[in-house]
Amino acid sequence: MGNPKGVYIVGETRNTQISPITLQLISKGRELADALDEELCVILIGHNLSHHSTQLTKYGFEKLYILDHPSLKDYHPEPYAKYLVELVNSLAPNIFLFGQTFFGRDIAPLIAGHLKCGLATNCVDLTIAPTSKSLVHSRPDFGGNLRLNTVSNNSSPQMATLKPNSAPLATHSPSREAIISIIPIEAQTIQPKVKIIDRVVYPTDKDISLEEARIIVAGGLGVGGKEGFELLHEMATVLGGTVGSSLPPVNAGLVPNSYHIGQTGKIVAPELYFAVGISGQPQHLAGCEGSGAIVAINTDRDANIFSAAKFGVIGDFKEIVPAFTQRCRELHILQ
Repeated sequence: MGNPKGVYIVGETRNTQISPITLQLISKGRELADALDEELCVILIGHNLSHHSTQLTKYGFEKLYILDHPSLKDYHPEPYAKYLVELVNSLAPNIFLFGQTFFGRDIAPLIAGHLKCGLATNCVDLTIAPTSKSLVHSRPDFGGNLRLNTVSNNSSPQMATLKPNSAPLATHSPSREAIISIIPIEAQTIQPKVKIIDRVVYPTDKDISLEEARIIVAGGLGVGGKEGFELLHEMATVLGGTVGSSLPPVNAGLVPNSYHIGQTGKIVAPELYFAVGISGQPQHLAGCEGSGAIVAINTDRDANIFSAAKFGVIGDFKEIVPAFTQRCRELHILQ
């Protein structure tokens, strides 16, 4: 691929909205593009994307490429990869980014294989090397105790996936309005190796997703059991937040896997994070270290969670949480 140029990201949509990971990728992509003095471009792929393109154009990037066709209404890795590879071959990007989401984890390796280039996954930060101008990836290693920095090789494009909430959301930039390019797609009969028979939405009791929550009340093994998590649910409801968990309660079957916050679970960055009965293992802290403020509640004054917390309460959560919840009710905290 001769003379690669530009930072390109593949955005994601959810129902009628742009997914937060798209705005986070734009924010990080803007940093990279400015460091290289190159353009930042966004790619959307799917069907009926005109509403999304209208939402996106003033978020501070130069070009928006849209791959829109009825055959792309439902995600399938083979046709999606085919059209994205064709677009990459024609545009010759320098850097090509995805989110470390279900979509990104699934399709980025497939595209890297087609393009015969390297891929750095699970990145928590991306920067540009001052001398070589290569992409530098920062990833957690040794159970989250260390950050490992690696540099892209000479493959083109330089590909990576970025963990959700590893970058702030991009903001409106009225001075920069993206140029929209609709990429024509010829209807082709693709015979995928895997046939999608049905789609089932995983049931959840969450009105607010962990990735988008402003306030999270998370419980660990110190919460004890389901009764303890009921107290956390009451507290989260009063605060307008949602409930999460460290890994041990998930493994014990106390809460669903969708609650898991940590290195191998969800990466969150709320304004306020309550860690109740959580010891503070590095694997868990890797999932919540981007929080605005961590409030730890634990009976063990030596628990590692206190080293990461801005505020700490030493005591029995069964007394502290109900009292705090009741006081918030009295103050009409959501008003």
